[in-house]
Amino acid sequence: MLLADYGAEVLKLQNPSGDPLESSPAYRVWNRGKKSVALDLGEPEAQRVALKLARDADVFLESFRPGVAERLGLGYSSVKDFNPALFIAPYPPLAAVARGRSGTDMKVSCQLRPES
Repeated sequence: MLLADYGAEVLKLQNPSGDPLESSPAYRVWNRGKKSVALDLGEPEAQRVALKLARDADVFLESFRPGVAERLGLGYSSVKDFNPALFIAPYPPLAAVARGRSGTDMKVSCQLRPES
Protein backbone atom coordinates (compact mmCIF):
# COMPACT_ATOMS: atom_id res chain seq x y z
CA MET A 1 0.00 0.00 0.00
CA LEU A 2 2.62 2.56 1.01
CA LEU A 3 5.02 1.61 -1.77
CA ALA A 4 2.26 2.27 -4.30
CA ASP A 5 1.40 5.53 -2.55
CA TYR A 6 4.97 6.68 -3.19
CA GLY A 7 4.87 5.78 -6.86
CA ALA A 8 6.19 2.23 -6.99
CA GLU A 9 4.59 -0.24 -9.36
CA VAL A 10 3.29 -2.95 -7.03
CA LEU A 11 2.19 -6.33 -8.32
CA LYS A 12 0.20 -8.55 -5.99
CA LEU A 13 0.40 -12.21 -6.90
CA GLN A 14 -2.58 -14.10 -5.58
CA ASN A 15 -4.27 -17.43 -6.01
CA PRO A 16 -6.76 -17.55 -8.90
CA SER A 17 -9.48 -18.33 -6.34
CA GLY A 18 -9.02 -14.81 -4.95
CA ASP A 19 -8.00 -13.29 -1.65
CA PRO A 20 -9.91 -14.53 1.42
CA LEU A 21 -9.92 -10.97 2.77
CA GLU A 22 -11.62 -9.41 -0.29
CA SER A 23 -14.90 -9.15 1.63
CA SER A 24 -13.27 -7.00 4.31
CA PRO A 25 -14.33 -3.34 4.20
CA ALA A 26 -10.67 -2.30 4.36
CA TYR A 27 -9.56 -4.49 1.45
CA ARG A 28 -9.64 -1.61 -1.06
CA VAL A 29 -7.57 0.55 1.28
CA TRP A 30 -4.95 -2.16 1.87
CA ASN A 31 -4.64 -2.89 -1.83
CA ARG A 32 -4.96 0.56 -3.35
CA GLY A 33 -2.57 1.19 -6.18
CA LYS A 34 -1.66 -2.49 -6.57
CA LYS A 35 -2.01 -4.46 -9.76
CA SER A 36 -3.19 -8.02 -9.23
CA VAL A 37 -1.85 -11.09 -11.04
CA ALA A 38 -3.57 -14.45 -10.52
CA LEU A 39 -1.10 -17.33 -10.32
CA ASP A 40 -1.47 -20.82 -8.88
CA LEU A 41 1.99 -20.99 -7.31
CA GLY A 42 1.64 -24.74 -6.90
CA GLU A 43 2.13 -25.01 -10.67
CA PRO A 44 5.69 -24.99 -12.09
CA GLU A 45 4.79 -22.52 -14.87
CA ALA A 46 3.33 -20.06 -12.35
CA GLN A 47 6.51 -20.36 -10.27
CA ARG A 48 8.57 -19.52 -13.37
CA VAL A 49 6.40 -16.45 -13.99
CA ALA A 50 6.84 -15.33 -10.37
CA LEU A 51 10.63 -15.72 -10.63
CA LYS A 52 10.64 -13.77 -13.88
CA LEU A 53 8.76 -10.92 -12.16
CA ALA A 54 11.24 -11.05 -9.26
CA ARG A 55 14.13 -10.74 -11.72
CA ASP A 56 13.07 -7.16 -12.53
CA ALA A 57 11.88 -6.21 -9.05
CA ASP A 58 13.54 -4.06 -6.41
CA VAL A 59 11.55 -5.41 -3.46
CA PHE A 60 10.02 -8.85 -2.89
CA LEU A 61 7.54 -9.17 -0.01
CA GLU A 62 6.00 -12.53 0.83
CA SER A 63 3.45 -13.46 3.45
CA PHE A 64 3.49 -17.25 3.45
CA ARG A 65 3.81 -19.41 6.53
CA PRO A 66 7.46 -20.12 7.33
CA GLY A 67 8.99 -22.52 4.80
CA VAL A 68 6.23 -22.27 2.17
CA ALA A 69 8.07 -19.82 -0.12
CA GLU A 70 11.15 -22.10 -0.08
CA ARG A 71 9.00 -25.15 -0.84
CA LEU A 72 7.47 -23.33 -3.82
CA GLY A 73 10.92 -22.38 -5.12
CA LEU A 74 10.30 -18.70 -4.31
CA GLY A 75 12.36 -18.31 -1.15
CA TYR A 76 15.56 -16.35 -0.66
CA SER A 77 17.82 -19.15 -1.87
CA SER A 78 15.99 -19.28 -5.22
CA VAL A 79 15.19 -15.62 -5.80
CA LYS A 80 18.67 -14.28 -4.98
CA ASP A 81 20.11 -16.20 -7.94
CA PHE A 82 17.88 -14.27 -10.34
CA ASN A 83 18.35 -10.86 -8.75
CA PRO A 84 21.20 -10.55 -6.21
CA ALA A 85 20.30 -6.90 -5.45
CA LEU A 86 16.69 -7.73 -4.61
CA PHE A 87 15.49 -6.67 -1.16
CA ILE A 88 13.56 -9.65 0.22
CA ALA A 89 11.25 -9.13 3.18
CA PRO A 90 9.05 -11.86 4.59
CA TYR A 91 6.35 -10.55 6.90
CA PRO A 92 3.82 -12.35 9.05
CA PRO A 93 0.30 -12.49 7.64
CA LEU A 94 -1.23 -10.81 10.69
CA ALA A 95 -4.69 -10.10 9.30
CA ALA A 96 -5.08 -13.64 8.01
CA VAL A 97 -3.83 -15.20 11.24
CA ALA A 98 -6.24 -13.05 13.25
CA ARG A 99 -9.08 -14.62 11.26
CA GLY A 100 -7.72 -18.14 11.74
CA ARG A 101 -6.34 -18.36 8.20
CA SER A 102 -2.80 -18.64 6.96
CA GLY A 103 -1.41 -16.06 4.57
CA THR A 104 -1.47 -16.99 0.91
CA ASP A 105 -0.43 -13.95 -1.07
CA MET A 106 2.85 -12.56 -2.22
CA LYS A 107 3.70 -9.07 -3.35
CA VAL A 108 6.34 -8.12 -5.85
CA SER A 109 7.20 -4.45 -6.12
CA CYS A 110 8.91 -3.39 -9.33
CA GLN A 111 10.49 -0.25 -10.76
CA LEU A 112 11.26 1.64 -7.54
CA ARG A 113 14.21 3.48 -9.04
CA PRO A 114 13.53 6.43 -11.33
CA GLU A 115 13.66 5.66 -15.03
CA SER A 116 16.63 7.18 -16.89
